[in-house]
Amino acid sequence: MSTPAPCKDCTNRYPGCHDKCAGYLDFKKERELIRKNRGEYNEIRHADRIRTYEAIKKIRKKVK
Repeated sequence: MSTPAPCKDCTNRYPGCHDKCAGYLDFKKERELIRKNRGEYNEIRHADRIRTYEAIKKIRKKVK
């Protein structure tokens, strides 16, 4: 599980502070990297699933 946002229980919060807060900007970069990696992983899994499904269809055609 990832770390919570640095804003939780922050005493220096004010409207619009996400644009300037170094802690939040670092947190945001880390979350974007995690999201990107998760997307790439899911694309690979989906491609493997399609290849497996197509292979099963070919085998079923040969058996008929």
